[in-house]
Amino acid sequence: MLHRLHELTKPLSLLHYQLSRGPLNPFISIGAFFAKVASYTDAKTAGIICRDIQNHVQLQTADLAAYAVFLLYPFHNNEISWPIVQWQEQNGREALAIFDIAYRDEEDWMSSYIIHFGVNKMVLTARWSRRELVWNATSMHALKALFNVAQHGAGILTLPQAIARRVYCHADSSDVEPDE
Repeated sequence: MLHRLHELTKPLSLLHYQLSRGPLNPFISIGAFFAKVASYTDAKTAGIICRDIQNHVQLQTADLAAYAVFLLYPFHNNEISWPIVQWQEQNGREALAIFDIAYRDEEDWMSSYIIHFGVNKMVLTARWSRRELVWNATSMHALKALFNVAQHGAGILTLPQAIARRVYCHADSSDVEPDE
């Protein structure tokens, strides 16, 4: 069972590691953080994401030090996206959260998320010495969907750049520069 869970979480860990190699914005205030998330989503979604992260960070008694926000889209459908928030905490722990927020109407929404935590990143092995997984899902179907999103994101980031641009950005080979 533990081996199966490890295999299931491998794409999430890989996605986290790949994104953790990029730059982060310094955490200045919750207002600036909210504005950044809202610039990728909308005010309502940003409020839900900020609330969920604040609730978790307060439970862990850690303060945010830096963060980045991303949106992941499925192939051939720009109507759906999954917000991804990466952050570092003052204690050195790193986190990556994938959110799936579904709205039924203005007042009725459901929030599911999965958070991968890593401590002591080991660059040579592309892993952390200790990992944790936290989730809050509205159903097993929602949890499975979040793992599928992680697999999709990890797959995109491991594709050669020319192929990723062709498939994800619908660019033909004449629009694509060779990989660096």
